[in-house]
Amino acid sequence: MDDLKLTELISPLILQRLQDAFSEYSGMAALITDDNGMPVTVGSGFSRFCMELTRKSVKGCRFCEACDRDGAIKALKSGKPYVYRCHTGLTDFSAPIVVDGTFLGSFIGGQVRTEPVDAELILKKAEDYDIDPEQYLLAAQMTNIVPQERIERAAQFLSELAAILSSLSVERKTLLETSRKNEESSRNRNAFLTKLSTDMHSGILGMMQMLSEVSAMDPKMKAEADTLLERITELQRMTDGTVEYMNIMDEEFRLHERIYNIRSVVELGLIPHHEEAKQKRTRLLSSFDESVPAQLYGDPARIERIISRLVQFCVHYTEGGEVTVSVYCRKQSYATMLMIAVSDNGSGMEQEELTRARECLAAENISMTEYEDFPMLEFSLMGHMVRIMSGSIGVESRSGQGTTFTIEIPELEVAG
Repeated sequence: MDDLKLTELISPLILQRLQDAFSEYSGMAALITDDNGMPVTVGSGFSRFCMELTRKSVKGCRFCEACDRDGAIKALKSGKPYVYRCHTGLTDFSAPIVVDGTFLGSFIGGQVRTEPVDAELILKKAEDYDIDPEQYLLAAQMTNIVPQERIERAAQFLSELAAILSSLSVERKTLLETSRKNEESSRNRNAFLTKLSTDMHSGILGMMQMLSEVSAMDPKMKAEADTLLERITELQRMTDGTVEYMNIMDEEFRLHERIYNIRSVVELGLIPHHEEAKQKRTRLLSSFDESVPAQLYGDPARIERIISRLVQFCVHYTEGGEVTVSVYCRKQSYATMLMIAVSDNGSGMEQEELTRARECLAAENISMTEYEDFPMLEFSLMGHMVRIMSGSIGVESRSGQGTTFTIEIPELEVAG
């Protein structure tokens, strides 16, 4: 397993989306490379100076890749983000992506200046790289000048992102090793994955705090910060889903019950889907009946996860419409029945797909589920989680009219 590549552990699509979000958030260029300094993503926010001129020169591109790798290695040795000058005088920064002590690649950003262009240097580089000197100097003068403090803050943030990618890579590597070799015990594997999930939660909380502080200093960056938070939360969902699946398979699934506010749970479940909804011109709505108590006792993390997955499904099938999470309650003996409906007015499901969805929601044994493709496996996990909470989940859908998922879970009401 030592010859694994970064893109085998993390989907290139996820790498690209995280990188794009960082570039939008920081206003700087970003790129993810492998252990040899070769790009594994398409550069985000790259200047013409770098992308269209320097990197299109054979010699210039070779120096770029060498700078990328050297920056990542120095960051790896120092244990913190490394800010450096590239071979053309631009300021870049780098953070390594490491799995079990092995350097798999780096997350790099920058392509900005802290001082005016050194024309003599640029003209010399143009000659060395066989680039038109006038075009090269003009393009260099169009690169942004950014204060050192802002660069260092962006570098620290990039380091946090790289740390999360490293954690996710560790998880993927462990799963691959387990499936191919089957050498580790189920109990040790689950303990490791659960700890990984906890560690990632802590890391994301730290990044949320950082986002909050940055947005407070510069309100214009709030929208970009929200987008980045969506990407980070998406990574967390992947880890949590893997942990749930492995725990269920090994009969180690346990509820984690506590007092919670269902309004906050619904809000958190909607966060990862705002960007896709905006792109599809779809509104995300929530409503709470007067019957909903201020505090309930149950497993809010699982409930939030179920809501988020259902919202994801509905947004995917809705263009220019609405996705609504409606919550109400009714008394049943000593318990309070928490009723959640996630609905859309999108394209709906064809009868065959609706039948498959119902089969998976009702599947008793996930390993025997016939449809392993997303979202059917997700439906099996959701159905299992709801049943563990002594609840029920169902779905109704009509082609061209929309889909509604309904969940009922008995909870305890907590007096305020």
